[in-house]
Formats: sequence, C-alpha cells, structure tokens
Amino acid sequence: MTDRELIKHALEALESDHPDIQTRAAIALRQALERERNQTWTQSYWTDYERGLVAAEREACAKIVEEYCAVMRLPLPYEVRSDITKLAAQAIRARGEK
Repeated sequence: MTDRELIKHALEALESDHPDIQTRAAIALRQALERERNQTWTQSYWTDYERGLVAAEREACAKIVEEYCAVMRLPLPYEVRSDITKLAAQAIRARGEK
C-alpha cells in the first residue's frame, strides 16, 4: 500500500466511532505524512526542473569563482591563482556529477 492510499484509509478511519481505531488511524496518518514530507527533500525525488535549477546555480557559482579569483589581488603568481581558480570551479561543477 502506498503512502497516499494509507493516508486516504487513515482519514476514513478517523471518522470511526471506536477510539482505538481513531488513535491508530491518527498515528498511521502522521507517520505516512511524515514519510511523504521527508521524501520530497531528497534529491532522488527532484523533478527535472529542480535539477536544472540546481545545475544552473552551480554553474553560476563556478563562473563567479573563475571571474572573481582571476582579478583578486592575492600575493601569488598569476599561474598559481589561475590553477587555484580552475580547481575551485571544477570542484563546484563536479558536485553535480555525483
């Protein structure tokens, strides 16, 4: 039985005249709603739209790192700053490949 079906049956059981059935239904309803709520926050339940938004945000962060670090005045040779910048941007982009 899916959580949706369990929620439907629990709501129907809450209308019962028996207090024991009502209590069990209320507990089952709370547990099913909690499971359903928790599932929506994991990446495995994200839609393509949500994945696209996260990917776009990640790419924007990587570009900011590339552009900002390139002009920062760090006491390092340009080549070292360039390498650090590239590594940081690659690390940000790699988060989406896991």
